[in-house]
Parts: sequence; C-alpha cells; structure tokens
Amino acid sequence: MYSDDQQFVSLPVREEQYRIMWTELETFLRANCRTDQHNRVLNCLLECRNKTDDEKKDDKVELDQALRELDQ
Repeated sequence: MYSDDQQFVSLPVREEQYRIMWTELETFLRANCRTDQHNRVLNCLLECRNKTDDEKKDDKVELDQALRELDQ
C-alpha cells in the first residue's frame, strides 16, 4: 500500500494509523459532548469499537432479517 507521498505503508502501520484515528475521534467527542445527540454519537462509536467479530456478524444477520421482513 502507498501513502500520499508514494512511500510503502505496511498493513500493521495502517492498522496502527486507524487505531490512532479512532482514539483521537473518541477523545474529541468526549471533550465536546454538550448535548444528548453528542452523547449518542459517542456511545455509538464506543459500541462499534468494543464489538467482537462475532457480535458484528450477529448484527449483520439481524439487519438482513429485518430488511427481509420490511420487504414483505
């Protein structure tokens, strides 16, 4: 993989960059939570970050089932 300046970026480095980005986003949201909507965004972020792969798969199955029920 290549970054904007065309240097090779390894997968572990990219994963570390994403980890840092999500941590900075969480810090920003915590520092600026002033309304209920801000808290909802923060809670959503925390829920998404704390899910295991199995929980993510379960959510996808539940979403697929809900969409099928809506189509009926």
